[in-house]
Amino acid sequence: MTGNDDHSQSRPFFSLPRHLLGRLYLFAAVLTIECLLLAGIAHSGPLLGPMAPSGIVALAVFMAIGHSTLKTQRDDIAFSFPRFGAHLFCIAAVYAGNLAALRGFSFLNSSRAEHVTLSAMLLLGVALLALACLPLRIWIRTIRTTHPLWVFAVLAGVFALALRYPLQLLWGTSIASHGRLLQIAAFRSVHAVLHPLLPDLTADPSTWVIGTPRFAVGIGEPCSGMEGLGLVLVFTVIWLCYFRKEGRFPQALLLVPGALVCVWLLNIIRICVIILIGNAGGPDVAIVGFHSQAGWIAFTAVAVAFSIATRKLSWVRRDSI
Repeated sequence: MTGNDDHSQSRPFFSLPRHLLGRLYLFAAVLTIECLLLAGIAHSGPLLGPMAPSGIVALAVFMAIGHSTLKTQRDDIAFSFPRFGAHLFCIAAVYAGNLAALRGFSFLNSSRAEHVTLSAMLLLGVALLALACLPLRIWIRTIRTTHPLWVFAVLAGVFALALRYPLQLLWGTSIASHGRLLQIAAFRSVHAVLHPLLPDLTADPSTWVIGTPRFAVGIGEPCSGMEGLGLVLVFTVIWLCYFRKEGRFPQALLLVPGALVCVWLLNIIRICVIILIGNAGGPDVAIVGFHSQAGWIAFTAVAVAFSIATRKLSWVRRDSI
């Protein structure tokens, strides 16, 4: 009894994941947190750009579709703390450089040189984080053993980036009446959620502006949820095509509208949180940080939940699997 107590007491409160899948989750989690921190500074927006969402989309597709394969890799992997320390130094330098630029102080002669330097520092930091979580030989082995999975993931990231602007262009055409319906539904849903929480909430349907006297937002093109719906639709179609031999059809198709509803509801929550943060006194954090990054974080959550559902729900999987 005493031996068991001693053994339980000797366990650390927190330990890093030792295997491949856990390290990939750790890499994604740290990257997400740091993107949110950087996105809270207005000057960081051009650094992150659309590449951060597309990269996260590719990583989400890779981890979700390859979950079963990656889980079988049980080799203990050493974590490189020196590389992680160098990664933190790079991220701190980017953060400090952005803060300095935001306040009108520049370390370099031109804003372009500063942007290139900070972008290179950010890419170096991401590379160091990747190598801290997984050595280069593990990355190479994973890419080789998961072919063509990583090809699907890269194509999903590229397609997500390419899909972003056509969806916004489709919004302005006369045939996109469904987009207007999404805008109306989003506007009314946000009002229904926030009205009990904010007594001084005001909403103007003619301009699509909703908020309080202290902070208000306009529910425009991206806020309707069309972009998130498009990304989730791409992911679910790629998923079902990739695992077409393992799924039970047409039952598996019912998960697609379920995923679309989930990402749209998360978009409503995102808008509500933006207004609540801005009303509480953090307009920069609300607009620059949370607004720009919460969308693809919601997509990642829905993608992972969709992949888990297709594995755990017996009525969408074949009995022989």
